[in-house]
Parts: sequence; structure tokens; C-alpha cells
Amino acid sequence: MSSHVLNELEIAAISTEELNKLQEAEKAINSMGKGTEEIYLLALKRRGQK
Repeated sequence: MSSHVLNELEIAAISTEELNKLQEAEKAINSMGKGTEEIYLLALKRRGQK
């Protein structure tokens, strides 16, 4: 992702239910990984959008 696209994004406010889904996805991804790094997911939105 290029930096100009990242400049258009901000962290989205999400509900507890949405956060739980994101955390479950993290757990699933990390359980498949064979490396030592953990993966973390972010909820992003374009600036100025709800």
C-alpha cells in the first residue's frame, strides 16, 4: 500500500462485536502461522467517512 493511500485512512471506531470478530480472525491467522511473529489486524476507514 503506498503512503498516499495510507494518508487517506484512519482507524475506525468499531463495536465490541466487531472487535471480537477481528480478534478471532487474528487468532485464526496466528494459529496457522509457522513464524515467530504475531499478526495484528486494524479496522481502517477513509478519512471523513462514517
